[in-house]
Amino acid sequence: MLQLSTSKGMPFGTALLYTLSVLATLGLYFHYASRPAFKRFIARRRTAVRLLLLLLACTALALALAAQGYVLAQLTMPAHLARVMLNDSLPAFFGLFTLSGFVSCLHYLFGKYQESLMQEKELEVLKRTALEMELHLLRNQLSPHFTFNVLNNLHFLIHKDKDEALYLLSTYSKILRYYVYESRKAAIAFGQEVAFLHEYFKLQLKQRAGELEIVFDATDYDGRFCIAPFILATFVENAFKHVLPNDAKAHYVRQTHALTPDGHLTFEISNTFSAAREAAEYSGLGLKHVQETLALAYPDAHRLQLQQENGVFAVKLELALEKC
Repeated sequence: MLQLSTSKGMPFGTALLYTLSVLATLGLYFHYASRPAFKRFIARRRTAVRLLLLLLACTALALALAAQGYVLAQLTMPAHLARVMLNDSLPAFFGLFTLSGFVSCLHYLFGKYQESLMQEKELEVLKRTALEMELHLLRNQLSPHFTFNVLNNLHFLIHKDKDEALYLLSTYSKILRYYVYESRKAAIAFGQEVAFLHEYFKLQLKQRAGELEIVFDATDYDGRFCIAPFILATFVENAFKHVLPNDAKAHYVRQTHALTPDGHLTFEISNTFSAAREAAEYSGLGLKHVQETLALAYPDAHRLQLQQENGVFAVKLELALEKC
């Protein structure tokens, strides 16, 4: 285009008109080449056929641009100058053909780049949807092992100590209420999560006080902050599920958490386990899901450390909670 506008043989007005004509033609070319139907037609063809179609398209585009130049030269330029340009039409055609191929390749690459961006966005949406579905399933999941233990103890206590059985049933109903109602919410008051953990520990203490050391230590909670439900509960369930005496004969589940006035939560829980068991058993589905949940609910706002050493599995979670 710059050559046209600075050519000594072509008037500026003709060069300007030809430049505008070329841009309009390229715009139409890109418009139709970007149509979904055309893209589907090209995508169904083999590579050799695509190259042949590209050559045909470039040839047709170059012929169209050359024809426009010829018509404009005949209409806007003196006859002798138009004949001079016509004599140079072959080099001009190959130049236009090269230009057509270049812009076609750029258009194709740009289209592929846009498609890859769209696919990445769609993939991110699918991943987020899948994580949200997993989170929903996880929140509504209650350990069958835990439930069976409670029911067995209820069966035993009904015949031995009805008051104790009623207490156990009342505590278990509170836990079920959390699973059924509170865990479906996107966020709950931190105090509700602490209350659930307290009830869970009390129930475990009633069931296993003689065989297991259970420690639940927590600072006073601040009602201004909220937390995604079931995150802390997963670590607690995992600890009670896998706790066993270790080689040093220790047998415990110990949990502490503290919340600062600015909403920084530090949650720690540890349990003993038998070294004879495979390490893979302690990285089960629950921990995998809760790590994905943390990535979804608290991106760049959490720090999780898992440590397994000397017969003790320890979890330390730091969370930046938001106000309700």
